[in-house]
Amino acid sequence: MEDNSETENPKATAQEPHLNWWERFVNYVKSRSSERRTKRQQEGTAEWAARRTADATIWMAIFTVILAAVSIGTLLVLKKQLGEMQAGGVDTHSLANAAGNQATWTQRLANSADTQSGHMQELAARTKDVADQALVQAKEAKISADAARSAAETARDALIQVQRAFVFATHLDGVRIQDPKNPTQISSLDFSITWENSGTTPTRDMKSHLNWLIRNTPLPDDFTYPDFGDEQPSPIALGPKTVGHTTPISIPAADISKIMNHQELFYIWGWARYRDIFPKTKPHITRFCTEITGFQGNPLLSDPGSLSTPMTQNCANTCYDEECKTQ
Repeated sequence: MEDNSETENPKATAQEPHLNWWERFVNYVKSRSSERRTKRQQEGTAEWAARRTADATIWMAIFTVILAAVSIGTLLVLKKQLGEMQAGGVDTHSLANAAGNQATWTQRLANSADTQSGHMQELAARTKDVADQALVQAKEAKISADAARSAAETARDALIQVQRAFVFATHLDGVRIQDPKNPTQISSLDFSITWENSGTTPTRDMKSHLNWLIRNTPLPDDFTYPDFGDEQPSPIALGPKTVGHTTPISIPAADISKIMNHQELFYIWGWARYRDIFPKTKPHITRFCTEITGFQGNPLLSDPGSLSTPMTQNCANTCYDEECKTQ
């Protein structure tokens, strides 16, 4: 029996391999391109022009489609933007309304502030008037207080002037000192000054000092009335309306004889410093000076009678308190 398998299907061994879709597409594109090249090589002028026209028409159609798509997209974008603009317009209108309301409230607040400012200015004016009136009243009160203080000080000064201690020298007192060897003879005279307090209150811390000088000529105008010697001032206490005496000074009988015969001049001066009983008052001072030109009777006789001589302040250095500052 003959094997006829090879004679029955001679092409069985020459089957083409199986191609995928991409390879088939590529082969298709190549075959179509080959056919177009062949056809273009064989076509004439008229066919070439028709083909170019057809190609141009196709590209124009494609461009038209693209342009239409772009136009549609543009319209969609414009529509969206228009919607956003409308929404933005609504928001802008709301903002404008809000701004208007805010402006209205701001205007109301400004008006209220103006009104409040007016009230404050009125209140300030009233306060100023009250302050001015208070200042006037304060000035008037100060004037009244000053007047009352001045009246009180005047009354106090008047009271002090009437009641304070006031000391002055009244007269010269002499005492005969007998000679111990001859009792019928006078060896010297002791003189003291009588101080009197004419006030109704006593003195405080009173001290006194006495000086004397015998010379042939009157005291010069520039004489300073110094304190002679080392003797300390004498303390004296004077009650109201009372008198007191200084420490005595001793004058030899020979000088007294010359004074009586106007051969010598006899001067006595001194001072008294004291305070009164009133608080915050200044210290007081009284100065005096007198020239002894004569005596009542003969001072050299051993007569127990008084040698009191009134004070005739017939030289300078006589003053009281503030007057003494100018001397």
